Amino acid sequence: MSQASFQNRRPGGLPFPLPGLLAALAGFGLCQPPEAEGKGLRPSLPTATLSPVQQVYGLPRDTEPVGAPEGGLRLRLDLDRASHDVLEGGARSGVLFDGETQRTTLSVSGPLPRRLGEWTLEVPHVAHSGGFLDGTLDIWHSALGLPEGNRGRRPTDELLYVVVEDRETLLRRDSSASGLGDVALGARFPVAEDDGEGRAVVGVRVEAPTGDPDGLLGSGGWDTSLWAGGTLPGATWLGPGALHGAAGMVAMTGSGVLAELHRNWAGFLRLAGAVRPGSTFTLRAQVDVHTPFYRSEVGTLGKPAAEARLGTEVELPAWGRLDLGVSEDLTPERAPDVTFHLGWERRFGD
Repeated sequence: MSQASFQNRRPGGLPFPLPGLLAALAGFGLCQPPEAEGKGLRPSLPTATLSPVQQVYGLPRDTEPVGAPEGGLRLRLDLDRASHDVLEGGARSGVLFDGETQRTTLSVSGPLPRRLGEWTLEVPHVAHSGGFLDGTLDIWHSALGLPEGNRGRRPTDELLYVVVEDRETLLRRDSSASGLGDVALGARFPVAEDDGEGRAVVGVRVEAPTGDPDGLLGSGGWDTSLWAGGTLPGATWLGPGALHGAAGMVAMTGSGVLAELHRNWAGFLRLAGAVRPGSTFTLRAQVDVHTPFYRSEVGTLGKPAAEARLGTEVELPAWGRLDLGVSEDLTPERAPDVTFHLGWERRFGD
């Protein structure tokens, strides 16, 4: 591909005001009596990046503390769909990601022996396609006067993933792929509790190479993630609130995706805040950051990426909880243009 092929017309800048929203959540302060504090709030959205060549690795999706479960199982179903609009590079190297990625994850969680914490089994289904969101996003951008980016230069709803490094094409995919992703087994151990509710946590998660790396459904290697995190409940002007933070790393034994560029480890950081203005719904704001999974002069692959997320959790009496969310890239060309999240969770047998 020529240098012109990778010229990006998307302006820089941060289109999502999430850092300010997180600062506002923190700035509300603990200004109400203790009984108004946000115990039981879950500030973060359980999701991770859907970049085509990064979502194959074992970034944890749910990093929040858990208390010592009394019993029963927790069933969760998550659907994440991302639209990619990436075009970056120069004369020798470049990346083009045009398409959509969907990840559907069924998770089952239960108590560890002796009430030590909680185990979780995740079974994902991953699909890459041309999708159907381009037209909707064009209307959205036009209505709000937002820049179109690179979409106007590509056919609508087409799939094309290309990675060129030092004039060598390492990846080219222009046909849809779908199937089982990398199955994961994890555990979270509470290290600080308050009335049986987790405040701090240490987590571990192992992802097995059950997905096909040729279809970008899995990494082709074993991934292990370790992290520590905590949640601080409080009270805000709008109602009970909570802040959550987590940091950790992913270690990888190998990769069948861009193996020539692959790193053996990456770090990640999550900051999230939530407020409950009503008895049945919660508002969330979140930033996720990770270091690069690859060694490359192209920023899409070789520089840290950050995403901003806004969402809500709705209590459904007798039906569980419903999550809704949307994510935007804070680092253009290094994360999906936009990601939509839908999740449902319910406990059984408590």
